[in-house]
Amino acid sequence: DGNNKSTLYRIPKGDYDLPEDVVFSSRDVALLNLAAAVWREGSLSRDAKTAQIKLASLGALVDETLLGFAPILSTREPALATLREAIDKSVQVSFSYLKPGETTAITRTISPWALVNHEGRWHVMGHDSQSNQERTFLLRRIVSTVSPLGSTPAIPGPAGIADRALRELHDLYEKNTATLQVKPGTDAASSLRARAGTKSAEGSLVVHFTDADVFANELTSWGSDVVVLDPPELRHQVIANLEALVRAHG
Repeated sequence: DGNNKSTLYRIPKGDYDLPEDVVFSSRDVALLNLAAAVWREGSLSRDAKTAQIKLASLGALVDETLLGFAPILSTREPALATLREAIDKSVQVSFSYLKPGETTAITRTISPWALVNHEGRWHVMGHDSQSNQERTFLLRRIVSTVSPLGSTPAIPGPAGIADRALRELHDLYEKNTATLQVKPGTDAASSLRARAGTKSAEGSLVVHFTDADVFANELTSWGSDVVVLDPPELRHQVIANLEALVRAHG
């Protein structure tokens, strides 16, 4: 009693085995390990962490030719880890959200269902208590700490919500286009030509975008290398951004 140095713990094999029809080659294990490795620890979901432990327990040889390919995804979003945990625990969260064009943030309480990355930006989709509807929120517009409401269980989300959220964002991207006059040979030209769906038209570029406010900020960063020809709303937004920069730094 009191000496557990020789104590052994045993997990029944049947409780932890993969199904008999699931077999991983060494290359499969290497690819799955790399897929887990791209995420920083704080971004892994509970299920992903469990899967990573299972992979380590398989004992299969690793395909060393793949070890040189291990990129790291940096979230850069302070809210992401807390939202990920709230989704795992099925609890509601609250945060302050600043919509484009407004100066006062609004407190939102949501049941988070899915985190998705679209155009390199993170979004959370869930049920918004204030509107009693499904909503998608851009994480970069969350201007406060995300507070989990541990005593308030989340409203369950529908199956396949992450795939649907990505489809809706993609549909919005396909729907929205801007006609731009871009100076050749600039970083702006290289970046905008590389965007999915970009087309050249009579010396200008027709470019897709999802969020007009975010896209206007991106275009503003290129200064005189980009001129917005259409739509007028986007052109006016970029001009307003540039005028604000002049007032702040002129």
